Amino acid sequence: MNNGHLALALSRTVTTNLRRLAILVAFTFAMGFVRLVAFPVPLRAFGLFAVWILASAIYHAILKRGHASTRAVDTLQTLAFIIDLTFLTAMYSFVGGGWWMGATIHAVIAMAAFASLPRRRAQIVAVYAVFAFVVMLFSQAAGWTELWPFLGVQTIRGNYSFVLAASLFGGFALIAGAYVQDLFVRIMRRSQERYRVILQTAPDIILTTNHLGIVRSANEATYLHTGLPSDGVIGRYVWELVHPEDAEEMRRQAEAGLQGESRQFEVRYNATGVGEICLLCNCNPIREEGRVVGILLVGRDITDRKSSEERLRSSEMLLAETQRLAKLGSWEWDIGKNTVTWSDELYRLFGVRKNGRITLETFIDIVHPDDRERVRKTVEHTVRTNEPFAYNHRIVTTEGETKLLYALGHTVLDERGEVIRLIGSAQDITEQSNLTEQLRQAQKMEAVGRLAGGVAHDFNNLLTVMDCHVQFLLQDLDASTPQRQDVEAIKKATENAAALTRQLLAFSRKQILQPKLINLNDSIANIESLLGRLLGETVQVVTRLDPALGQMKADPGQIEQVLMNLAVNARDAMPKGGTLTIQTRGVTVSDMQANLRPGLKPGPHALLAVSDVGEGIPDDVRPHIFEPFFTTKEVGQGTGLGLATVYGIVKQSGGVIDVVSARGKGSTFNLYFPLTPGDAPEQAQHFSVTTGLTGTETILLVEDANALRAVATKILTSNGYKVLAAENGEAALRVFRKNDEMIDALLTDVVMPELGGRELAAIILADRPELPILFMSGYTETAALGKLGTSRGHGFIGKPFTPEALLRQLREVLDRSKASQAP
Repeated sequence: MNNGHLALALSRTVTTNLRRLAILVAFTFAMGFVRLVAFPVPLRAFGLFAVWILASAIYHAILKRGHASTRAVDTLQTLAFIIDLTFLTAMYSFVGGGWWMGATIHAVIAMAAFASLPRRRAQIVAVYAVFAFVVMLFSQAAGWTELWPFLGVQTIRGNYSFVLAASLFGGFALIAGAYVQDLFVRIMRRSQERYRVILQTAPDIILTTNHLGIVRSANEATYLHTGLPSDGVIGRYVWELVHPEDAEEMRRQAEAGLQGESRQFEVRYNATGVGEICLLCNCNPIREEGRVVGILLVGRDITDRKSSEERLRSSEMLLAETQRLAKLGSWEWDIGKNTVTWSDELYRLFGVRKNGRITLETFIDIVHPDDRERVRKTVEHTVRTNEPFAYNHRIVTTEGETKLLYALGHTVLDERGEVIRLIGSAQDITEQSNLTEQLRQAQKMEAVGRLAGGVAHDFNNLLTVMDCHVQFLLQDLDASTPQRQDVEAIKKATENAAALTRQLLAFSRKQILQPKLINLNDSIANIESLLGRLLGETVQVVTRLDPALGQMKADPGQIEQVLMNLAVNARDAMPKGGTLTIQTRGVTVSDMQANLRPGLKPGPHALLAVSDVGEGIPDDVRPHIFEPFFTTKEVGQGTGLGLATVYGIVKQSGGVIDVVSARGKGSTFNLYFPLTPGDAPEQAQHFSVTTGLTGTETILLVEDANALRAVATKILTSNGYKVLAAENGEAALRVFRKNDEMIDALLTDVVMPELGGRELAAIILADRPELPILFMSGYTETAALGKLGTSRGHGFIGKPFTPEALLRQLREVLDRSKASQAP
């Protein structure tokens, strides 16, 4: 309904009420005046006046219920005017007066109707006014009136006045009652039709039930949603229409509605051809005369919304899990409100609980004190210049843990181009930073190792020359000769120097090892008593060995050297004594663990953990502990090669070493060695030399170090061999091509400029596949020969070597070659 039209109708109602009040007041004063002048007024007039007042009260009561419709208000107003005309005509007949007075009264009322009602309604009132006036004139013409002595006014005879009033009012009442009833019936029908249209076109399921919960009516959407016919819905209990698993819930909610409660809940039902549908239901009681006679159930399909919510929930869970795995959180800073919003992962990274308001200062307080000023200036610069930022900074959590974060952020502008928010992310890159540092340290150690290996290689050449000449001198000197002691002192010094080069080669992972299948528990048991004497009474050694530990492939002597070095290092870390714990156990390294530790490979490993209770390793010292010659001890108390040797042996054995240390809590060195399947140690096969160490064969000797080449030539020639010497690979190739048939064996250094020993051997073997070769190097056999190795019967001798060792190895290679060629 148009609200403006209703307001206009109501305003006219107010005007009419004021008019009636004025007429009632005027008529009351007129009746009182007539009584004052002692002119008789029949009591019937006062009775009729009372009926008029009662009719007005009834009119007001009906008018209150007609405010919902403009047409109803206008109709009631029309009836009010007609009632007024009827009662005034009757009252006029009692009081008396001429036709001019009646015409005036009826004209005034008709004019008021035109001023208060729509034109068509006002015309009805005017017609009725004319009708009433004609009745008055007809009564005069019929002789129903008589002259009243006051001012010659005519009046209706008393016997006819009541008949006239009753006839007028009774006829009107019948007509008006029928019209009003018809009007309200039409209004009700239109209201019901509107309700029916709304009900049938509503997209939601709408049901009504009786007091037992049996469905009595349903809209069209109910059948469309459920796919059920009318008899599949009407007459059934409402809980029989939902999913069987939700029937009990629907029953409880329906019973609550029948008890007068309003409920909202969710249920499911199976729609024909569609599947499972989710409904959001509103259940309200239907009341009649204060009693609950049923329920009204409105159900809205929220399947898509639930699916969207589920997808959103899954997406949020995936995002949260992804952030947790990546250790990355998101944040937002509202500059105007100075409030910061963090994702769940940031709360976890920062170690902050979700309580209270987070501001920029809250975040700044978490930043490491040394980084706060830089972070604050970066944020201010971004707000001022609208430039995105990306930088690393440290934080200190509430538990005192320091973390390194990688922060990204950019601004959000409003419609005026002003910065209103900053949004971004922060990722914990502590582990990545540690891995990067480990990789950098490993590269550094690799470079130092190459340097140490190169120095040791060159030094081994010199030691070989020195040791061989010492051997020559000792052969020529008698035991009683005074100079023999000096020469033996030189020999002792060369042996010590050789041990030093072995340590350097161990660090560079080029030491000559003799790997075997061993058990770490056996190695520990072998030196446990020795450790007690070595460490002294102030250090207690505790072993925790895994009896089910598998076997690994390593040089047992070198593993014992590792244990000795780590034990001595632990003893020095506990000057006042303490406990040294040596523990072994089998562990399985996962792919993720292997990715987090460079050099560590997935699979079963033997873990050797050596722990002390010393003061721990300072943070600034820890990156350097495996470097050669690095030591924190006073001059003369350490060579700085102990841990460097450990590092090299572990690496060369295919393992990984890691250290965990904290100030005041001691240190633990964790050594991981890959386990090797097998039940028994490998048995090395050696060819027995059945002849002496001398020979008459022709040897092609290749060595780039002049002094060593001269020594080797002297050793061989003095024992009957013929030697063709060459200073490098190119020269040796030329010698070989000139004397191919004469050469019986090749004795060559591995590492030489231009053409190395391996390349030289490959070229010569292409022409002489059966030619025996003895390689010599200061590096390990694997490092020196690579894939070439000694699988084809070739030999290998490490530097420094003695004359006897060289002769024995050469003789073995020659005899093996002859044995393989014999028929």
